[in-house]
Amino acid sequence: MNKQEWFRNNGFNENGITYCIIGDTFRNREYLKQRQCRYSPLLKWHCDNYIPLPEQCSIVEIPFEKIYKWDEKLNKPLIYEDAENWLQRVLNPNSQTYEFLGEINQRIFDLEVIYKSSYNFISRYGQFTYIHTFETNKNKIIWFTIKKLAYSPNTKLLLTGTIVQHQNYKGDNTTIVNRCILK
Repeated sequence: MNKQEWFRNNGFNENGITYCIIGDTFRNREYLKQRQCRYSPLLKWHCDNYIPLPEQCSIVEIPFEKIYKWDEKLNKPLIYEDAENWLQRVLNPNSQTYEFLGEINQRIFDLEVIYKSSYNFISRYGQFTYIHTFETNKNKIIWFTIKKLAYSPNTKLLLTGTIVQHQNYKGDNTTIVNRCILK
């Protein structure tokens, strides 16, 4: 497959441009499908030309060269290492930028946080593991534990815990903590 064929098959026009649709795309997915838009995990909803959009949506022009490099030997595109982070910033311009909190192995005391959500899954040992998410003005904090919490979202709490890891997850800098106490 040559570069132009790849463009046609992957939602880019002959100039190597794709148009990513942002906003309320879930509610408008049928409209987007009718306009020959396609969905991919990397680019989300996109198409090879500029289309009229519903009020809740807008469009962002993305050049091929910003996320891919064409490899002439392999005759296929290679994605740049930081392409996902760049796309995350471009396609979510109003998203908050988080910073890492403290240093690894540092104990934090009575940090004022806002409880956001909890998810659970069954671990390989057969018990539930909970993933609790908290935020401050600049930080996103994750706590993996077997302890279930009964707080409502947006509850203000004081968190004491130990920082065990800094991780970039889906474009967000997150701080992983353990041995937590909530007040």
